[in-house]
Parts: sequence; structure tokens; C-alpha cells
Amino acid sequence: MRGRAGIGSWLAVWLLAGGAIAQPVADPDTRYEARLAAPLTLEDCLAIALENNLELRIARTGLAATQTTVDEAKGAFLPEFTFIGERTNLTHYGEVPNRDEHLRAGTASVTQLLPLGTLIDYSYSALHLKLDPDLSDTPLRTIRFGINQPLLRGAGWRTGTAPVRAARYETDITRAALRGVELGVTRQVRTAYYEVIRQAKIIDVNAQAVGRDSQLVLQSQTKLDAGLGTRRDVLSAEIILEQDRGKLVEATTLYNDAVDGLARVLGLRVGRRLEIAQKDVTMERMQVDEAAITNKALHDNPGLQAARLQLERSRLDARVAGNARLPQLDLNVSWNKVDDPDFNELTKIENVQRVREGNEPREFDFTAFKGWTTLLTLSYPLGNKSLGSAHRRARELQDQSQRNLDDVERQLVLDLRTALRSLDNSVERVAILSKSIEGARSKLEYASVNFQLGRASNLDIVDAQKDLLDAETDYINEVIDYRVQLANVEALIGGF
Repeated sequence: MRGRAGIGSWLAVWLLAGGAIAQPVADPDTRYEARLAAPLTLEDCLAIALENNLELRIARTGLAATQTTVDEAKGAFLPEFTFIGERTNLTHYGEVPNRDEHLRAGTASVTQLLPLGTLIDYSYSALHLKLDPDLSDTPLRTIRFGINQPLLRGAGWRTGTAPVRAARYETDITRAALRGVELGVTRQVRTAYYEVIRQAKIIDVNAQAVGRDSQLVLQSQTKLDAGLGTRRDVLSAEIILEQDRGKLVEATTLYNDAVDGLARVLGLRVGRRLEIAQKDVTMERMQVDEAAITNKALHDNPGLQAARLQLERSRLDARVAGNARLPQLDLNVSWNKVDDPDFNELTKIENVQRVREGNEPREFDFTAFKGWTTLLTLSYPLGNKSLGSAHRRARELQDQSQRNLDDVERQLVLDLRTALRSLDNSVERVAILSKSIEGARSKLEYASVNFQLGRASNLDIVDAQKDLLDAETDYINEVIDYRVQLANVEALIGGF
């Protein structure tokens, strides 16, 4: 038992060391453990997402699968070799003596399809038929070389290479879609990262508000104890304190949701702890040349590129469908050579009978011939409704692709103009909110002084603190919205 256990242990060690046992792929959280141990910058998040985002990995797999169709379509133009072999042994009963037949045959052929629709074929065949052991075994040999060229249906470079061109269009469309996914993931990462900053900043301003509220409650209670205030002042301060505590709790919840959203976009396990390095976002106004931005979007936007490629693909399909409506008119030219020793069954049977009767077998007359053969094939279905309907369908799909391209282009311009207007609007609102914050702080300071001097109730302070919290929250939202709109513009124009 001990020996068996020792052998089993050594076998397990050997398998593990040799890699015979498949090891599970390390999950992303483990792969990026060193990077995730430190606070993440926006560049870190973009790098992780572009490598690990699930949506992006799915899109890349789809592109890899689509690329194989190009080689698959090109395979039609590779030469094809075929070999067929046959051996038959037959014994005829009921004769004295019994008669045996032995047949051996083989055919080898090579075909080659050319982009013009031309089909070239070459074949060689040999047939051995032996009816009696005393007879010679001279094979029948046939050599054929032929060329078949469509003249109408299926003819021409465009029709012949249509499957390859269609596969390339599909690959290019999928590649454009992949680029769109990459830009979309970049936008999602920026948005998720800024959302974490947004909620962190809102937590800060709400925590500061709670601190001011707590101080106001303490001051109101002190004045009440000194007989300089009222119970109403205390209640008002306590009410706004609880309200701001509720906002702080909500902001904390939204912060955790934002962190989970960032992990999801990065392709990491949702729920793990993430810390970002950036704690603030500055307002950096981008100088926008609307005409230049629009031209870049019309050239580089992946969705628009895919729509253009789809239109080209539909035009190709319409041309191929139009060619399919033509009559089939094929010209076939072949050269044939046959070496025939005249081993037909009747002659063999006659010679077998002569041998059995004691007579000399008759000598075989070898026959050989070679020459050219020309065939002209004409075929056309009467009515041709199915092919005509297929062509009309292809034309309708082409028109649909054209309208879809126009719609995508107009929607792109609309979305871009809306985003640029939002940027300008955010710049103006940030300037207004900056002044509102300054005014709210001055109002709070003035109300606090008057409250301490007994010239005002704490309602003035409560009002001022509410205005300050609202202004600071709106300012944070507007600055983050500006950065999010910049990310949206980047995705629309195909990257800065």
C-alpha cells in the first residue's frame, strides 16, 4: 500500500510539473492585483478596460470569427484533387468451367476555378478488365483536359470574386463595429470614473453640510439655554441636520453603486474594493471648431463607416443578383485522348470460347484516338420569377442601406451638435454656479454673524446653508457633466 501511495504521489507531482493538468485561467482581479493595490488613475482604468472589458472581448472574438470567412471564400479558388478507385471480382456460376471476371479501375482528376468563372479540369483514368487468365491485361486509358467558360450568367471578375468581396465587406463592417465598441467602452470608463468622482465630491459637500448643521444645532441649544433663543431655532437646526444626513447616506449609496459600475466596465468582479487616484475634476474648456469636428466625425465615426460599407455590400449583392437573371450560356472546350485495346466484353467472351474449343484466340485490334470537343450550353428558366424577385429584393435592400446611411449621418450630426451645445451650456452654467457659491458663502457668513449678535434667527442660516449645499452640488454635477459630454464627443468623432 505504501508503495502504491508513493507512486501515486510522484505521478501527481509529475503531471503538475509537466503541465498535463490544465490550470484555470487567472481571473482579472488576480492578473491586475498589483495595479489594483494602488489608487487607479483614469489611464489605468482605460488600459484595464481595453484589455479586459467583456463586451470588447466578445466583439474581438466576433471579428476573429468573421475574418475566417475571407479564407473560406478564397478556398473556392484552390485546386481540388479527386481520386476514385474500384476493384471488382465476379464469378459466373452455371458454366463448365465457371467464368471469372476481374475489374480494376481508377480515375484521378484536378479542377481549378478561376476568378472569371472559368473552370479548368484535367482527368486521367485507367480501366483493367480481365475475363480469362490466359488473356493479356491491357488497360483502357483516357486523358481529358477541358475549359468551361460562362459567357453570361456567372461570368466576369465581379461575379466570380463576389463571395470573397462580400466576406471582406463583412470583415470590414465587423472591424468598424469593434472600433465603435472600443470607443463606447472608453466613453463608459470615463463616465464611470467621473461618476465615482462625482459621488465622492457630493459626499464631501454633504459631510461639510452635516458639520455646519451640527454646529448650528449646538449654537441654537446654547442660545436657548442662555435664554437668547427659542425652541423653534433648535428644532429648525435639527430638521436641516437630519435632512442633510439623509442626503449623505444617499450619496454614500450612490458612491458604492458608482464603484460597482466602474468595476463592471473594467471587467472586474463586481463588489471588489476600488480606489481612484483622482479626487477632483477641473473645468478645462475645450476650444471647439464645429466645422472641423463635424468633418472628422463624418470621416471617422465607426457607425457611419459601417453604414457606408453595408451600402457597398448591398450594391455588390444587387449586381450579382442582376447577373443571375441572365441566361446560362457556357462554352466548353475539351481535348480528349483514348487508348482502347478493344477489350470489350463480347470479344473477350468470343476468345474464351475459342480457347476452350482448342482454337487460337483472335488478336486484339488496338484503337486509339484523340481530338477536340466543343460544347455550347444554353439554359434559361421560362418566366424567371424567382431570379427576378431575388434581384428586386436586392435592389430594395440597396435602397434601404442608402436610407440607413443617410439616417445615421443625420443622427450623428444631430447628436454632435447637441453635445457641443451642452458643452457651451455647461461652461456658462459653471460660471454662474461659481458666483452662486460665492454669494451663498457670503450670505451664510452674514447670517451667522447676525445670529451670534441676536439680530437674526437661525432660519437665515438654515436658508443660507441650503443655498450653499445646492450650489455646490449643482457645480459638481455640471463640471462632471461637462467631462462626460467631452467623452461623448470623443466617441462621436472617432477619437481625439
